Amino acid sequence: MWGVFGIAGKEQHHRQGMFPKTSLIIVKILLEIEFLLYRSEVLTKKNIILLYFS
Repeated sequence: MWGVFGIAGKEQHHRQGMFPKTSLIIVKILLEIEFLLYRSEVLTKKNIILLYFS
């Protein structure tokens, strides 16, 4: 738990309120992963529907 969030917290203390770059990167990565998971879920649902009707 500490690793990444500790670094982000320290950076935030240094800049006092400014959004740290590390957490922005983390958020971006998480959003990309979520998007990929959502896309694969949609694709699998489409495949299931196609299999069901074929």
